Amino acid sequence: MSRVSPDPSAPPPARPGRPTPCVTAHITTIDMTAWCFLRSWFAALVEDGHEVHLLTTRGPFTQRLKDLGVTVHDVPIARRIDPVRDLISLWRLYRALRRIRPAIVHTHTSKAGFLGRLAARLASVPHVLHTMHEPPHNAAGGPLTRILYIWIERLAAHLADRIVTVSYANEKEIERQRLVDRKHLTVIREGLDLARYPRATDPRAAVRALGIADDVLVVGTVGRLEQAKGHEWLLKSAPAVLAQVPNVHFIIIGGGPFAAPLSAMATELGISDHVTLTGYREDMLALLQGFDLFVLPSLWEGLGIVLLEAMAYEKAIVASRVGGVTDVVVEEQTGILIPPRDPRALSKSIVRMLRDPSRREEMGRAGYERLTRVFRDDLANERMMTLYQRILESPPSTPQP
Repeated sequence: MSRVSPDPSAPPPARPGRPTPCVTAHITTIDMTAWCFLRSWFAALVEDGHEVHLLTTRGPFTQRLKDLGVTVHDVPIARRIDPVRDLISLWRLYRALRRIRPAIVHTHTSKAGFLGRLAARLASVPHVLHTMHEPPHNAAGGPLTRILYIWIERLAAHLADRIVTVSYANEKEIERQRLVDRKHLTVIREGLDLARYPRATDPRAAVRALGIADDVLVVGTVGRLEQAKGHEWLLKSAPAVLAQVPNVHFIIIGGGPFAAPLSAMATELGISDHVTLTGYREDMLALLQGFDLFVLPSLWEGLGIVLLEAMAYEKAIVASRVGGVTDVVVEEQTGILIPPRDPRALSKSIVRMLRDPSRREEMGRAGYERLTRVFRDDLANERMMTLYQRILESPPSTPQP
């Protein structure tokens, strides 16, 4: 009997319990979002034979994403509302999706989520999924803007087959604001691939390179320098910390629009000799390993990936009791939670932890154990793959041309 050769152009067969390999398109405002939050998921899709496209504003992370096997399309998307630029972005997204013809579009963040979902429907993409990393109205500048964001998200929710969010705290807020019908909402918490977090033989080396002596206690944080991350409240807490524990240095890693104001604030508070603003650092993980205490004074957070990264290096945490932080940090077990915008509570908690090294070590070990048990990327990827399979096997939600 003659044997029929397989068609080399046919997609590889699906692995058991996995969706059949197909063309997928993902939309983010900037490439940094994709690199920070999606690279493990992209790698999982590529490994399973899916064709992965990313439509985003190209930047410093584009080549790294290409190295994962992702096809990156340069579609500039403004971070803030700009009607003219947004219409241009919508048109470019639509044209790109018509060329790619994906089986599923997966959007992320508020602006890219709205424009991407709309473009996907206009382009007759059969399936659309959106991940709400945090409720968009958190970033609203005032009450009217907050109401506008809520109504936009309620409308945009109807453009997706399913909405994913990354924490149970987000889920509660989404339900409270009635942003999404509960039956269309899924929680998939993010996770880390611990293989990407090697331990340095000398954890203090990178901190020492900044000119900080080994006998100095280091309180550090990592995050884009913007209002949401609450860096000003960390600086405002610093004088009270230094009054009680003088041998402390504060390291703030990250770039952003608040760099100059924060530097000026440190000078005004008389603490500039005890504060280092590093800007964006490629060696962030090396510096993080040299922290004695990790602090996240955010005003809101979807989940707080950087908290997971601190836990990967067994760092005790002091953080604001906001959003998804409460999913990650277990009060008095892996860290201390304090109210946002409260420098007195923040300084008190920092001092308490700095004075108790054994407690810091205990919390750090508990945090690492929780990370390996709950916040692994393979767990998150399996749940997302199951959701993809369910969506892709359902009838198209948009009529096909």
